[in-house]
Amino acid sequence: MQYALLERNQDNRVRALELAQRQLMLTPRSRAAQIGLFRLLRHYLIVQSSEEFLSWSKGYLGASFRFFEGEAMRRDGRLSSADSVFTSLLGVVDGVPQEAIRLARARMCYTRGDYANAESEYMMAVEGISSDVGAEVLFDDIKYIMSDAELDWYRGLHTIATQQEFFQSFWQFRNPLPASKSNPRLLEHIRRSLIAEKKYEFAGLRTWFSNPDRVHELVFPRAFSLNEAFNDMGLVYLRQGEPNDIVRHNYTPFDDDDHRERVDKILLDPTDINKIVDKKENQAFASEVMSRYLHSAKEDYESWLYDAVGDAPRMIFHFQKHNAAGNGWRLTPCPDFDPMILKLVAWDRRYEELYDRRQPATRATFENELKVETRATVDRALATDRQTWDKQVSIVQFPHAIDMFRGTDGGSLLDISYAIPITTLSHLVPDTMHALPVEIGFSMVNSRNQQCVAQLDTVVVGVGKGRTGALVDLIRYTVPPDRYAVSMHLRSLTGNILGAWKQALRVENYSKPGLSMSSVQLLRRSPQRGALEIDGVKVIQSPFATQLLNEPFYIYFQIYDLIPDGDGTTSYTAECRLIRAGDKGWDEGIPIHSKEKTGRMQNVNEFYTINLEKVKPGKYTLAVRVTDRMRVESISATRFLEMVKP
Repeated sequence: MQYALLERNQDNRVRALELAQRQLMLTPRSRAAQIGLFRLLRHYLIVQSSEEFLSWSKGYLGASFRFFEGEAMRRDGRLSSADSVFTSLLGVVDGVPQEAIRLARARMCYTRGDYANAESEYMMAVEGISSDVGAEVLFDDIKYIMSDAELDWYRGLHTIATQQEFFQSFWQFRNPLPASKSNPRLLEHIRRSLIAEKKYEFAGLRTWFSNPDRVHELVFPRAFSLNEAFNDMGLVYLRQGEPNDIVRHNYTPFDDDDHRERVDKILLDPTDINKIVDKKENQAFASEVMSRYLHSAKEDYESWLYDAVGDAPRMIFHFQKHNAAGNGWRLTPCPDFDPMILKLVAWDRRYEELYDRRQPATRATFENELKVETRATVDRALATDRQTWDKQVSIVQFPHAIDMFRGTDGGSLLDISYAIPITTLSHLVPDTMHALPVEIGFSMVNSRNQQCVAQLDTVVVGVGKGRTGALVDLIRYTVPPDRYAVSMHLRSLTGNILGAWKQALRVENYSKPGLSMSSVQLLRRSPQRGALEIDGVKVIQSPFATQLLNEPFYIYFQIYDLIPDGDGTTSYTAECRLIRAGDKGWDEGIPIHSKEKTGRMQNVNEFYTINLEKVKPGKYTLAVRVTDRMRVESISATRFLEMVKP
């Protein structure tokens, strides 16, 4: 098989296939032999047109060749013919891995717009893993978006059951709507794979000669080295989706005389291409620009911009086709061609500063700063992946809060409050619509990647012209202390409106002995049915992080396991402070409430109504400190707040 790869790289196709088939004959049960032939045929499908592959493959027999003939038809848009091939291969025991057929059918279904069956075919491949070879086929599909930790996890698996569990967890972890019946991230992966095979495939050698990053300023995760089918654009695209903007500079060939004339013009007239070049003032730099232009004018450049979305930061990637034919785009830390750099000024003014530097040493220093930033961007982008949505989908934000209290039987009680934004929804629907059916999904996945909570409900929200405000509701569960991935989504059942959030949550163990306190829960006055009445005030749990300064501020929390004295008396103090952004901590906080209390209870509930009229607008951290005066021990809890004028 190793000789087969060598012959493949030397474009000796017939000899490479003879060696691969010979290996399979000698070791028919070898995973390396079976998957090796599979990857070899996939390589030849990539480097040829579909028609060329179909013409060439007629001289060979076997299910593997037949499968890739179906793949060639699928890629060529002949879906009915491809479907016939794949259907004929289903159930063939000694043929191509069934998982490969399911993946091909999933892509075919997606191309037809049959998204439900596309996801179903893919998951049938996962749930029907029957061999190490089948698992490796699935691995080949997702290795381009794996993290190094997931790579280590997969490489340590040795049974079909654990491999199956891995792939299920892999996609469950990435599902932005885990409570729903479908996985949008899986469907997006299928869509991106279809586009990547059309635009970003590259099966050539990745040599030092074709690498624009000659000194290896970029550092890649280990999963990056698994690539054997795409250029670097494809690897970024599979993980991050479509960029928000693209800048290109394509090489237009000149003969040698034209090159020399262009360079002479640069040196004589610095306003032509590089305004900073002046041969009289800086002949050394002018010479460098001439050399740089002669070297780089034959290169192709492309840069991608991704806007910041959610937790994902703004990202810029630079690609260069350097000494490479075909689709051999490689990542580079920074373009080395001034006309390309000038095109990037619209994205970041720092590129203009880089372009305007007169002294080579100063320019090199500034260029290095941008390269360091690119290195961090590439490292993050190739170690993560993110979900993107169709431009027709309107993304809405809906406030939420998770508060934790002591529950029963050693569990912890979670109050998950949320607000359906009626004002926003009303702006997104026609004025004639008065009721919008909305799906609300909630999910919790524990540290063992098990979905322990899943809830899916449908509510009808009153919307339309003049409807404002928000519909506040609550989800409540008691769960064991653990680390969880908590997510929630709001999706309109008519139209394309979607909102979703996902966060990591560590649920505390409030049942263990020792002084502790719950979350600090925000409450708001409400006349609605089901509101709690505390000290004569009807309130509901608030999902909002904003507080109007002219309205009463209500907070609630619980204190557990106060120590009584010999007479059974407990004593404690509670203080509340607002710590401004930039303040160093508690000592600089603004006191807004304090209380001293003596009683007989070891577990107490605290409810405060606080006047904030003297507080200035701004962003704060609300900090509550409780001191048990018997044990002289303090505990605290915090939450973010933004104070706003009415």
